[in-house]
Amino acid sequence: MVDFSSNMLAGLLGFAVISCVTMAMIVKYKLRKRRRSRVTFNLQEPADTVSPQTEAAAPVATYQGKTSLMTRAELAAFRDLYRLLRRQAYICPMVRIADLIEVEAGGDRSAWQSAFNKISAKHVDFAIINLAGDILFAVEVDDASHDRADRKTRDALVDQVFAEAGIPLVRVKPGDVSASEPLARTLAAFFPDEDPLQKAA
Repeated sequence: MVDFSSNMLAGLLGFAVISCVTMAMIVKYKLRKRRRSRVTFNLQEPADTVSPQTEAAAPVATYQGKTSLMTRAELAAFRDLYRLLRRQAYICPMVRIADLIEVEAGGDRSAWQSAFNKISAKHVDFAIINLAGDILFAVEVDDASHDRADRKTRDALVDQVFAEAGIPLVRVKPGDVSASEPLARTLAAFFPDEDPLQKAA
């Protein structure tokens, strides 16, 4: 009887131990699963992130076409240049200086970038090219805006750049461009057989 009771007690104890271990493993598994679900939730939607449904729509920038490429003064100058240069050259308005002039810095990347940045966002009003596509000279229409201090600083830099590059830059005043003496001298240099004043008439 004693042996039977001892065996039974030992069996019950063994069963209890196995049950406790099993329950511990189940609880540990559930806790681990819950932690994983919390981590996944936090990665998908952090607490400081505003839901797209509740966040107000952010302003969106749009692109709109301009009605004109040139100002009135530039358009008047373009027409005068067309009368002077027709059948001899092409007039290209609003040309980026960096498309007319290259930067040489002897392999010094930093020096090249610094020089390029000075001209990369600047334009001239007109670039004049011959019928073969060669660059002849550039034209700037100096309206009242060129009297500002910042424009004078910009114009001085542009003059220096074109002088270094060996490309003539002609500055004209708004109005009758054909009456500009600097332009007449430049045209005579490139087209010695033509009389620009007679063509403009």
